[in-house]
Amino acid sequence: MTSEALQINHFNPIILIADDQSYNVLLVKLICKAILPNATIVEALNGIESVRIFREMPPDIIFMDVNMPEMDGCAATMEIRKLEQNSHVPIIGVSAGLLNAEKERCLSSGMDDYICKPILKDTLESVFSKWL
Repeated sequence: MTSEALQINHFNPIILIADDQSYNVLLVKLICKAILPNATIVEALNGIESVRIFREMPPDIIFMDVNMPEMDGCAATMEIRKLEQNSHVPIIGVSAGLLNAEKERCLSSGMDDYICKPILKDTLESVFSKWL
């Protein structure tokens, strides 16, 4: 674990994981808990749930799958950005797509960063160090 990861290890963030695939949620959840054992993790199965959860309990960071049913991650991000008042929650786009177009689509919708699946521990440590 890096020294940066050790510094954020004592932080108790609320992490929203939005993904319609339960195995992806489980993987990200396990890695997050390994890095930030005191984190509260909230799960959403689609963009609509993500927006609802954001209204009820704004998280400190969101991992947003790009392709979800009912409302995709880009549309959910745009809705969340409209709801933000005096804060800015980092939203990290997550997708299996490696294309620059996919990354650009995420960033233009208001996401702050983009990571590719499969998610690795080093990748999440870097994201936490950068955005928390």
